[in-house]
Amino acid sequence: MKFSLKTSLATAFGILALMLFTFPQAARADSFTITSGQVSIGGAPHSRDEWSNVSFNFSGNGFAASGGASDSGRQGIHSPCAFDPCQPGATVFPNSTAFLDGPGAATFNGMTIGAWWFARDSVLSFSGPGVVIPNSTDPVIIITSPFVMNGSIFVHTLFGSIEHPVVFSTTIGGTGIATMTLNLFPNLGPGGYIYSSVRYDFQSVPEPTTLVLFATGMIGLAACYRPRSTKRR
Repeated sequence: MKFSLKTSLATAFGILALMLFTFPQAARADSFTITSGQVSIGGAPHSRDEWSNVSFNFSGNGFAASGGASDSGRQGIHSPCAFDPCQPGATVFPNSTAFLDGPGAATFNGMTIGAWWFARDSVLSFSGPGVVIPNSTDPVIIITSPFVMNGSIFVHTLFGSIEHPVVFSTTIGGTGIATMTLNLFPNLGPGGYIYSSVRYDFQSVPEPTTLVLFATGMIGLAACYRPRSTKRR
């Protein structure tokens, strides 16, 4: 059977269209600011599960991501006292590199889909000032510190393809308060506290206009209060 040039071109364009439909190009968006939610990293301290768990559920500016895994490999904790006990007076930091992994969900461009996260491309970096371990013998100590987060997000499809192609990607940033948990191990070496888990709670940062209005309001309240105080005297 002979094929004409027109038939061959039509077949080629059909195959190309099918490929584009089956493997759509991933959408890329500008950076999002995360204003609510949390990321938790932990595991049983001084065990094979130490720092292997990660769970997350955060959102901001029309974007959201959620998921978690308990067998995603060790998360990156950049602080002393994370693997060996430290004495009171030592400094711990909320610094870490969180690798998102496993099934979950994502919201972008007004729709929510099932997502699969891969540690090779969805990575969050947290940093913040250190905090001194207080002089204590309590079995558990909880301390807090502010943090700044920056990272990259790649949303892979959860269903319909073994390859889990990327359908959306972006960079994200945010700030908030890190809550660090330390457990006392009195009989491990010299004894002391091991930094066992951390939870990052995102908070929205007030806009400059909001801060100015707040400051103006406080000045006004002070001005109203002062004459009354003088009159009472």
